[in-house]
Amino acid sequence: MTEERKNRVIVLSEVPFQILLVGLLIAFVTVGSLLIPKLFKEKTKSKQNDHIVAILLSAFAVATYFSVSNVIPQAYLGDLFVNKNNVQEVEQGQARAFSLPLPLVINEYEQQPITVQAQDTDEEISVVIETTNYQDLVDFIRENESLIRADQSVDMVSYYQQNVSETIKQIIDEEPSGFDQDYLIEQLTERFPQHQFTYVEN
Repeated sequence: MTEERKNRVIVLSEVPFQILLVGLLIAFVTVGSLLIPKLFKEKTKSKQNDHIVAILLSAFAVATYFSVSNVIPQAYLGDLFVNKNNVQEVEQGQARAFSLPLPLVINEYEQQPITVQAQDTDEEISVVIETTNYQDLVDFIRENESLIRADQSVDMVSYYQQNVSETIKQIIDEEPSGFDQDYLIEQLTERFPQHQFTYVEN
């Protein structure tokens, strides 16, 4: 199995996901209720034991339902599910996605170009950043878990501020002849090929 196929993102809309999850749990409870009592090595079967088993299985199924629902990433129209090898856009309503490891979610409103600022000696520098390849960000984001929210969505604003803004400051400080916007954009493009950069005149 190739790495790409192994990391494939499988997307299901919310209704089929719920039907599949509930159906599997009902099947588990049903089969468990039939099989587990047969494992009791009692000469006389007890209906009370059967009820206890059914209650325990049902409680386990309910706990599993909420646990799985919270763990599997959820996204909405226009959002992206992303892992190292795949990007899947949610094309309608609400959806869930599976992959190993679980995919990250890029919210639609955080896919828009963003302007970041850095302070030069004499003026404030503004650069517009647009991400063109989210897959190349996955390793960095997973290494910096503070960028991943509880729902598996990525805090892209914090990513830009912590990563790109700091690099802009470093490039400005490194330039001995003073600020050069062409040099800045060239260096940013070289260091972050997954983004497009545009200098903004203030």
